Amino acid sequence: PTLVQYVKRYVQSANFFSDRNSISDRVFFFGRTMFLHQLSQELSRYENIGLFGLRKSGKTSILNQIGFMLREHPVVRIDLQQYSSKRYGNKLFKNIISQLYYLTDRKFKQENPEFFSFGPDIPATEITSDFVEKVSVLAENLEASGMNSPIICILDEIERILPSASDSLERVKEYNSCMGALRVLSQQRKNLVLLVADVHPDCNRINQWSQNGVDSNPVFNFFKEVFIPSFEAEETADMLTTIAKLMGIGISRELAVEIHNESGGHPFVSRQIANIIVQNSNGDTCEVHTPVTDKYWEDMLLEYEKLANYFEESVWKDLKKRDFHAAILILKILATTNSIPLEIKSSQLLTAIKSNLSQMELRKAITWLIRVGLIQKKRNDTQETLYRALLPHIFRWIRMQLDDEELKRCLLI
Repeated sequence: PTLVQYVKRYVQSANFFSDRNSISDRVFFFGRTMFLHQLSQELSRYENIGLFGLRKSGKTSILNQIGFMLREHPVVRIDLQQYSSKRYGNKLFKNIISQLYYLTDRKFKQENPEFFSFGPDIPATEITSDFVEKVSVLAENLEASGMNSPIICILDEIERILPSASDSLERVKEYNSCMGALRVLSQQRKNLVLLVADVHPDCNRINQWSQNGVDSNPVFNFFKEVFIPSFEAEETADMLTTIAKLMGIGISRELAVEIHNESGGHPFVSRQIANIIVQNSNGDTCEVHTPVTDKYWEDMLLEYEKLANYFEESVWKDLKKRDFHAAILILKILATTNSIPLEIKSSQLLTAIKSNLSQMELRKAITWLIRVGLIQKKRNDTQETLYRALLPHIFRWIRMQLDDEELKRCLLI
C-alpha cells in the first residue's frame, strides 16, 4: 500500500509496461521464484551453468537478480557486448580482477595499489598464468574477510566472443585462453563458478573450431544447460495486475489471463500487449474487458510495429542467420494449420516434412522450440503426441510473411 501511494504521488505518468530494458529493480521483477532459488543453490554448490533462451525472455533480468541473491559471495558481472577487438582478453581479465579488487579490504588495497594492472595490448595467451594467480590471491583475501566462496562470475551474451568460422586464429586463441583460465579457476583452484548467458548453447556444444592449428573449445560440455521457463498463467496475471495497480489503473484478472494465453507466458510480450491495451483504453480505471477475438489480436499485430519488430528481429532473423531450416519449417507449418488452437500431431508433422528433414534434424529443432517456449508438447485424449503453438501472436506474424505460393504449400502439408 505504501509503495502504491508513493507511485501515485510521484510517478503517475510513468508507464511501467512499456519498459523494454532488463529488470534490475526487485520491485518490478515477477515470477520464476523457484527457478531463481534453484539457480542460486546450484551456483553455490560450484555448478557451472549456461542460461539460454530467446532474446527479451528475461535472461539479463535473471542475472541481475542472481547477483542480488548471492550478494554474500563476491559477484563479478561482465557484459560481453563491449569485447569486440582481437585482443579483448587483456581487457576482460582486468575487468574481472578490478571488480574483485574493489571488494577487498582496505589493508589489501593499501599493500597492493597496482594489483590489477597488466601491460597494454598483451595477448591473453601471455598473461593467463598471472591472471589465474591474481584471482586466487583475491579469492583467498575475500574469503578471509568473511565473504562466501565461490566467486560468482557472470558473463552475459557470450556469443559476442564465441569464435566464428571467419574469425582470425588470434581471436580463437584469445577465447581459448580466457575460457581456459576461467575453467582452471573453477575446476582446479575451486575459486569461482561460471554463469554464462546466451540465446543458443553453442558455447557448450562446439568442440572443434574451424581454424587449423588451435586447441579445441576448453568449455565444451562444461556447463549445465538451463533454459528460461515461460511464466505460468498466475505469474503473468500477478505481474500485469500489480504493475497496473502501481500505475493507478486496473486490469481485470480475466484479461491478464487472456494476455498470458496470447503471449505464451513470455513476460516481455505480455507487458507490450498490456501496454497497447492500456494506451487504447478510455479513462484511467482501465478495468478492461476487451473483446479478445482472433481478429482483435490480428489487428493489434498489424497496427503496432514494436511487437512485430520484436518477432522479426529477435526470433525470425536469428533463425535465418543460423540457417535453422528445421525450426523455420516447423513454425511455418504450425502457423498455417487450420486447427484452433494451432497444433499438429507428431505423426502428421513427421510425414509432412520427412522429405525435407531427417528425423534427427526434426528432433533437434523440436527440442529447441520447446525449450525456448515457442511450442509445447502434449498428448490428446487418445494419447497421441501433439505439438501446439504457444505464442499465437508470433504465429500470426509468420503467416503474414508468407506469399501466396508458400502459404498454399504449407496449407497442403
